[in-house]
Amino acid sequence: MVNSVKPKHDEKTWIEQTVEPLGGHSEIMEVTFKNTKPNYVLITNTCSSPLYVSTSPNVSSTKADIIIPPWGMQLFVQMHGLDILYLKCYDENQHSVTLKSWEGEFDPAAISQSQKISPINETTSLGTVTVDNFPKSFAVTNLPTVQRVQVENPTSFPSSVGVNNFPTSFNVGNFPTQFGINNFPANQAVTVSNPYKPLEVKESFTGTGNLSKTFGAAVKSLWFKNDGTTDITITINSMPFIVKGGETFDERFPAFTTMDIVATESYRARVRG
Repeated sequence: MVNSVKPKHDEKTWIEQTVEPLGGHSEIMEVTFKNTKPNYVLITNTCSSPLYVSTSPNVSSTKADIIIPPWGMQLFVQMHGLDILYLKCYDENQHSVTLKSWEGEFDPAAISQSQKISPINETTSLGTVTVDNFPKSFAVTNLPTVQRVQVENPTSFPSSVGVNNFPTSFNVGNFPTQFGINNFPANQAVTVSNPYKPLEVKESFTGTGNLSKTFGAAVKSLWFKNDGTTDITITINSMPFIVKGGETFDERFPAFTTMDIVATESYRARVRG
């Protein structure tokens, strides 16, 4: 279901929409394009699961025109204008999907345009490369600028690496022309000590009027939907934001514990931290 439609520039050629499944897990989201027939649709997936996209209502994990990776952004392109798209995600948490669509001259090269944003966590593979040409000893004048290193065993990574014939003090007259590395490990592993973790939903609430809200712990993100037709003003960290009737507001902030809402009609909100 389309939560908001926000015309940009020429209403006949460019629109921005935000959709979310009302029924939660694995519901098909139907997106219609009002007053326009775009052949370019930029789709953003703000979820840790893949998003499946198709022009067929039978879209699934095995039947999709394109697949948007987790935290990814990808361009859906067709030669002819679209009337409708169908989206499906099997994530257990309800989340919104943003679509920006426009009409333009068809460019086949645009079909492969995509980018992926993926957070690092404790199980993320850093990949492996093998040291196959690192010399045991070499001259200072021919030290290679690039070497490949394979990291496998973080528990045995030495606290220091020694060079067996490098002088403790020297001047220009006694700088060695060659030196050997006697205990440089061939394979070591790397541990990510401070992995990035995506924000989680901490609280959701609804209302129909003014509200001064205090949260039990600091949060960093707000999703807000104006279900009415009149403007609503949100103030966070002394910064006011106006949400028009029918609009969705979704932003990140420095940590905050309070927010103020000035409204005369109904709204919905979720905070993440």
